[in-house]
Amino acid sequence: CAMRKTLDHCQANSGGAIQPDLINKKLKSIAPELDLNRQEDTHEFLMYLTQGMQESYLKSNTLDFYSEETSPIYQLFGFDLWTEVACCSCLHVSTTNVHTTELSLEMRQFDSVHKILEHFFSKESFQGYKCENCEQTVDASKRYLVHKPPNVLRLHLKRYGLFFFYIQGCYFTTKLSRCYCSWTSERGKFYPKLETNWEV
Repeated sequence: CAMRKTLDHCQANSGGAIQPDLINKKLKSIAPELDLNRQEDTHEFLMYLTQGMQESYLKSNTLDFYSEETSPIYQLFGFDLWTEVACCSCLHVSTTNVHTTELSLEMRQFDSVHKILEHFFSKESFQGYKCENCEQTVDASKRYLVHKPPNVLRLHLKRYGLFFFYIQGCYFTTKLSRCYCSWTSERGKFYPKLETNWEV
């Protein structure tokens, strides 16, 4: 495996630069749209790489794509991102979820990952919501929750703002709070547990 050999090479030369020749030779099979002689986006490469690993694993184990949660990629990075929308009139809460392997976050004016996450998971109020319960057009609030947090949290920080303005500087702490993760269930609703952290 080209990735395993490259990883072993990196670990054997920790602190030094390496030439990833094995990855370069397989670049077109990993990411057909990327060009070796052109500057490319590292996040795009990572997405192609993990997607390719996922598909390769499912094919080699004769599994269908509904079994993706059992793959090593999903065991490392996979989680459910829940969206809760609460009606301010009848208080009905509508919940939807998507399977994903990363959080894509806008940096905006924030200077730390903690503040970016705090903004992303904060409640947002909006108008004009058609409630599926009371069938009225009402004010509502929306928030996100991470259900079953991943072993490895992958964050995509969008450093470019409006008109491609580049945002500089972001402070990383040694720990990230899991207070936005849901752990226990009660009647289908999930609530955060505050005392645990991700080690960075």
